[in-house]
Amino acid sequence: MKYFLQKQTKEIVKEILSTTTSLFCIPLTREDTRNQDFLEGIFKTNNFEISSLSINGTRKELPVKVDYYDSTLFRIRNPKNRSLKILPSGGICIDKKILCTGFKGQQFFNMLGYLLSYIKRKKFISGTIICNWPQQFLTYGDFVLQLLPELCLIKSLIFQEEWENAKFIFHKPPKFLINYLKILGCDERQIIDSRDYCFTVEGESQIYFREKDKMWFLCAPLELLEISRKYLIDKQDKTGEKILFVERIGGYRRAIGLDESIRGQLREIGVSFFDPTNVPIKEQIQTFANAQIVIGIHGAGMANILWCREGTKVVEIFHPKFAAWCYAILANQLEMDYYSSGRDPGSMDINFREADVEVNWDDLIELIKKLKISIS
Repeated sequence: MKYFLQKQTKEIVKEILSTTTSLFCIPLTREDTRNQDFLEGIFKTNNFEISSLSINGTRKELPVKVDYYDSTLFRIRNPKNRSLKILPSGGICIDKKILCTGFKGQQFFNMLGYLLSYIKRKKFISGTIICNWPQQFLTYGDFVLQLLPELCLIKSLIFQEEWENAKFIFHKPPKFLINYLKILGCDERQIIDSRDYCFTVEGESQIYFREKDKMWFLCAPLELLEISRKYLIDKQDKTGEKILFVERIGGYRRAIGLDESIRGQLREIGVSFFDPTNVPIKEQIQTFANAQIVIGIHGAGMANILWCREGTKVVEIFHPKFAAWCYAILANQLEMDYYSSGRDPGSMDINFREADVEVNWDDLIELIKKLKISIS
């Protein structure tokens, strides 16, 4: 009941703010944005659909059709006689029009940013600017699977000098984002937190941004995932643990009863335990790139399978009533062998998203033994 009331209150507040803001500015959808004459499309991903996945060695039909819509990376070059601003939310506003805000959560966030722009400090900005990232998706998993591939795409399309001097505007950038940009050759001083400013973009500047009226379905398409892997995987270093168990330290949600007795049994068959919480990003990438089998409960740490090599065995542990598809889709796109423990992906009862999980350790250990034989 408490959750329901909080949700209803939040929706009412959103409706009031959206109605109020619409009197002052217009949120543009994908189609409206694409029709603006000052935009230059510089890269377009292809649209495709996924109807089945390989799970536990068997091809299985998805209960719903998964569509990946085409998406364009845009560049804005000096729109003459127009008021071009970057809002505290990180959104882009031109002549009281906010670009690409058809996605419900992002639309509200950018419209709120427009209202806040009147009370925030004004600041001029120039040069190459990379922005328009949705604040509400900057968890580690969402960043690695959604936004990092976009950043790597932009890096691949512009000159190295331009990348090294660009300004990256984020709303409350988390530490892992800063660390990834450092690995990609950026200085921390290039990363700007937009929360306290409304930026006015000066002449001789250009902005790179992707349409944000829809998220990709749980992870970016293969063509962008491969660009991330190209920039971040060290193909020379092949040392490291072969069978990796990704831990979720803390136990405040999705606990799996991994006691010392079970740990002992897993160590006997060659399993090493890995907690990515305080591990440097480079070391996380290297560790997963060298693993041959990766086991873990569904969570952000499993996003690191992006760095695993083709043919890696991925085993994901689920609650019977909450089993998301994101890592199954990722593993299938990258031609890894995907296995599930608990149930197959597909059940998405949000009420069990953080629930603890009872693991059949005998079955899981038996599966790991079979996979170990297959990689020998």
